[in-house]
Amino acid sequence: MSQDHAYQPSYGAVPPMDAALPPQTSNSYDAPGFYRGTPLANWAYRVGANLIDYLPLGIVVNSLGGVGLWLWVLVTIANCVVMQGLTGQSLGKRVLGLKLGREVLVARPGMPNSERDAYLVYPGIAVCALRQFAHVIDFFTFCVGYLRPLWHQERQTFADSICHTYVTAPSANIDLVTQP
Repeated sequence: MSQDHAYQPSYGAVPPMDAALPPQTSNSYDAPGFYRGTPLANWAYRVGANLIDYLPLGIVVNSLGGVGLWLWVLVTIANCVVMQGLTGQSLGKRVLGLKLGREVLVARPGMPNSERDAYLVYPGIAVCALRQFAHVIDFFTFCVGYLRPLWHQERQTFADSICHTYVTAPSANIDLVTQP
């Protein structure tokens, strides 16, 4: 018996490659390492950004003694709270092409609450300040929180989960919005 490979069942027309995709809703699930189709930064990128943010500063602070502690606090506030809150990037994230975005869910008129559109927005200064304080949880869990992106589906630390923030990969090429 011969097989005829010419017959292909018809399942409908294939949409063109540039067709608009339906909006992602809050109950959409992605493959691990993705947020609504956007690739998330892996652990190595996150560690690299933190090394750029803190290693040079730590060396300087160590050589200055007590004054260095105040310098550490001021530079951390300027870099990881203000700059990252307004632009979505600390200096280390900017160098590596990562972005920090805060998830905002917006209900569509006439749709149930389970059908909400998700957006990544600039995190804002207050959220970045809360995230910095929430990193205490990452540290006091024997640093398990810092390692959590290695196995967590959305690659989040405990601080990220608390603040609803995501760190996108350099390949994401995503533009954050101020508000949806």
